[in-house]
Parts: sequence; structure tokens; C-alpha cells
Amino acid sequence: MKLQIIKHITLLLLFLSLGSAEVTAREFRLRGQVFDSKTREPLPGAEVYLSKKECGTVTDRDGLFDFTCSSEDSINILVVSFLGYKKYFVKLRDFTNGAKIYLEPQSLDFGDEIIIRAEKINIMKQDIPLSRSIIEYKEIERYGSSEIGDILKPIPAIRIEGNDLDGRRIQIRGSNPDEVNVYLDGVLLNNVRFDNAADLSIIPVESIESLEVLRGGNSAFLGNGAFGGVVSINTRQRTEPGFLIKGKLGSFRSRYLLGDINIPIAGKLILNYFGQISELSPTIEYFPGERFSEKSTNHRIGTKKQNHNLTLNYFMEKGQWSSRFIGYYFQYEKPFWKSEYRSYLGATSYRGEIFGIRNIDFQVNHLFSKDRVDRNQAGSAHYVSDYTTNRLNARFAKKITLKNGAIQLLSEYYHDEMLSELKTKDVNWQNLLYHAFLYENRGSVAAVFSVNDYLKKLPIFSWKTYLGIRGDVVANGNKDITNMAGLKIDYTLERWKFSPYFNYGKNVKYPTLVENAYIRDLTTLSRADSTPPRLEPEYSNSSE
Repeated sequence: MKLQIIKHITLLLLFLSLGSAEVTAREFRLRGQVFDSKTREPLPGAEVYLSKKECGTVTDRDGLFDFTCSSEDSINILVVSFLGYKKYFVKLRDFTNGAKIYLEPQSLDFGDEIIIRAEKINIMKQDIPLSRSIIEYKEIERYGSSEIGDILKPIPAIRIEGNDLDGRRIQIRGSNPDEVNVYLDGVLLNNVRFDNAADLSIIPVESIESLEVLRGGNSAFLGNGAFGGVVSINTRQRTEPGFLIKGKLGSFRSRYLLGDINIPIAGKLILNYFGQISELSPTIEYFPGERFSEKSTNHRIGTKKQNHNLTLNYFMEKGQWSSRFIGYYFQYEKPFWKSEYRSYLGATSYRGEIFGIRNIDFQVNHLFSKDRVDRNQAGSAHYVSDYTTNRLNARFAKKITLKNGAIQLLSEYYHDEMLSELKTKDVNWQNLLYHAFLYENRGSVAAVFSVNDYLKKLPIFSWKTYLGIRGDVVANGNKDITNMAGLKIDYTLERWKFSPYFNYGKNVKYPTLVENAYIRDLTTLSRADSTPPRLEPEYSNSSE
């Protein structure tokens, strides 16, 4: 009997001891926001974790973190780390929920073989809430594909048309390809092609750090004229030397060669080259809208394409200077038709701090292009049309961070000029039928105001309000003021985050001089045609 009583008491004490062990394990809900101590910009992707327990998370695009952990003692250490910054340590008992954590930048040791993945200063990213999809480098590596179309396929409302030879162009929500603005490290790629539609195949997938797609036409800074949306691509900043060469051979006499070289020159100065050369003789390939478009086999059809991308980056303590050169060549030939297009784009930019002023973004780029089309029409002379274009664009942006919001400012100047000529020629003579020199100047200013707040009694509920305005003035007399507004609400639970949003805005697209030139058939011109027609601006009002 005594043994049974002792046995029951022992089991009861063991049960109580286990119960007390469970009670002493406290659950902590930790939330806050991580910033750069110098720029006061949020740091997305920062690691936040407890030092004595495998529990943590990473900050979102606004630098926010929110997670729940259990810890046996309140002297556990909360650690916040991010590449290129000093680690932040605080005892759990001293941490206040909702606190703002500021990380101090520190120099990177370039002696190690690394890829810089610190968040770039992204002043041009405006905050009007849109349907947004972001693909990071880790997900891109999981695809294991060198085709950018394979990476974009899972994104809703996206369609990729074309191929690597004549170009891969993106459509968003049924828009035309020229109604989607594509940026590579802040440089607009739409101008590189003759049809004002960005060719995604000139972007090396292996070098993409992140890819962001904005669906909708209400972007104040990046989306001028982009009724479908915006694609923003950031490349990796590699510091180690390396090279890649890849080639393919196929049917229809197709040949493809790719090269990628990365060369550290001195210290923090990095040179990168990427290029592609491809040829194809499809025998039945014709472009839509051309004359003699009956599809019949002909071995005189051929296409050639080249693109070269040279980038020079210099990393400084207070910013980054970058220069880029893009060369693009495309040739298409068939009976009675030969077209050649060349374009050269040079861009230089600086992002960072200038004379103690933080969050500065300045960029200048120049484009030169030449498009020649030779046509032999049955029973008539040989026509040659030339379009030579020079475009200059200068952009200055400044972001002002406030206590509960931000103001983003933009000013931009755009100069476009084009020389258009039509000639008829034969073996021994040529005649100039048409000669016109056109130019256009446009100035733009824009601002986006954003204010965010939350309920102190309900910290899991927060919201952000946006107001944007943009003004454009064109030398031909067009003046437009467009506005946009938005509201985004975040409701955060332990493992879920709901973010409904609303936006409304107006957008305007100004036709380029090349687009104006392409609307008329130059073979019907005479010397009496002195006033070329002009396309009117296009407008879009949308909400979602």
C-alpha cells in the first residue's frame, strides 16, 4: 500500500514538473522596422532572429518584421543583420515592440569572392499601390533556365511574344508591347528597339538579382505612357572575376553565341560585359504588315541579331556610380526587302549622397539609332528610306523621408530629334524625294506623397495613403497634368498578411518622332509634302 502511494506521488510530481517546464517557456511576438542609419531608407531582406534559438524571419519590402517565438529566458539576444551593415544586438527584455532599428553601413571586404546583394538605393520606385510581383535571385536560380520567358510565365496577366532572334516582348493585361516600360538598373530599354518595345532577350538571366512587375498604368515615375505596367530589373553586383561562353547550333542554319565576362579592375571598380550573336534562315519568316506577305519557302530569307552590354560600376562609401553602354543590331532580309537597324545607348548615373544631401538619383543617357529599309517594288524603282534618331534624357530625383511617410520628387528633360529621308536609286543614279529634320523637347515634374499610420491598440492593423501628381510640357504645345491616388491596408496575423489596396489615376503617352514617321508610306511622298502628320497623345484613366 505504501509503495502504491509513493508511486502515485512520484508520478504526480513528475507531471507537475513537466507542466511547470511548459509554463516557463514564454511566447514572444516580436515586430519592428529596420532602416539604414544614414539614408533613413527601409532595408528589405534583413535577417532578424534570436541568438539562442532557431527562430526568426526576414524583413519585407518596407523593412518590417513580425514573428512569434518561444524562449525560456528573457536574456535571449535579438540579432538583426544585413550584408554591408554592422550587426545589431539587443536583449529580449530590453526590446520594445514596434521599435525602429537603424543599422550602420560598413565597408565590404572585396578580397572575398562574394556577390553584393545589399539593397540598392531605389529612389525611382514610387509607392502608388499596384498589383505587384517580385521574383528574387534565389527563385530565379531554382528555375535553372536561361530563358527570361520561363521566369515570367508564372506571373498572372503576363504574356511573352517573339523569340530570342527577333526579340522577346512582354504584354501585361493585353496591352501592346510598347505600352510596357522595361528598366534595367534604372535605364529604360524601350528606346533600344525601332518599335519602342523592349527586347527582353538582351538581358542576361544569369545576372538578374531581382525582377519586379507592376501591373497597372498609374505609376507616377516609372510608368509614363505605360498603360500595361512596368518591369524593373536589377542586376547582381559581382566582385569576383569570371567568364561564361555558350553556343548553340540548330535547324534553318541557326547559330547562337553568348558571352559574359566580369573583371574587377581595382578595388571597388568592376567591369562587366555581356553579348549575344545569333543568325537564322527561317525560309518562311515574314513580319506582319509587310508587302508580299504570302508565305512560301525561300532560302533567300535571313535574319541576324547582335546585342552588346558593357557596364562599369564604382562602389563608394556614400553611393554608387554606374556607366552603361548598350549596342543593338538587327538585320532582316527577304526577296524585294532588306532592313537594317542599329542603336547605341550610353547612360551614366549616380545614386547616393552628394554634398551632404542624401537620397539623390541622377541619370543622363543618350541614344543614337539608324534604321534603313531597302525595297524593290514590282515594276517600279528601288526605294531606300533612312531614319536617323538622336535622343537625350536627363533625370533628377530626390526622396525625402518623414517620420510617418515620404515625399518623392522627380524632374526630367527629354530631347528627341530625327532625320528622315527617302531616295530612289538605280545602278547609275539616285534621286532624293523627301528630306525632313524634326525635333521635340519635353519637360516633366512629378511628386508622390505617402503617409503611413497604425492603431496603437491594434498594431497588427496599419494603412498607407498616397497622393501623386505629374506635369508634362511639350514644345509643340501639348500640356498635361495627371494625378493619381491610392490606399493600402495591411492586416498582419501570425502566419498571414492581408494587403488590400485601391488606386486611381490618369496616364498619358506621347508618341516618339520615329512612331510619327512610321505612320506614313514614304514611297507615296513628293516634294510637295512639307508638313508631316503628327500622332496625338494617348490617355488612359484606370482604377483597381
